[in-house]
Amino acid sequence: MTHKRYGSVELTPEGEKLARDVCWRHETLHHFLVDILNVEPAVAEEDACQMEHVLSQTSLSTLAKFIEFVLNCPLGKPEWLTGFNYYLEQDKR
Repeated sequence: MTHKRYGSVELTPEGEKLARDVCWRHETLHHFLVDILNVEPAVAEEDACQMEHVLSQTSLSTLAKFIEFVLNCPLGKPEWLTGFNYYLEQDKR
């Protein structure tokens, strides 16, 4: 980051790369919590903020591939995910 007194703040190329990585980590976790586990978005937002700092790059990359597979499966939405969503709805009653 570069900063001029009473002036603008700019990210260095390395800072931009780190910022993009943190955003990607957060978005991946938020996506998983909301779209796969049906966590309320506000709760998922807070949880993703905490989780993004502790999971390894390997785990997050694998999780991103899992999300992509589940949501874009050529055979449609997996039956187990539909069953899990039903289970969650029944638990709320």
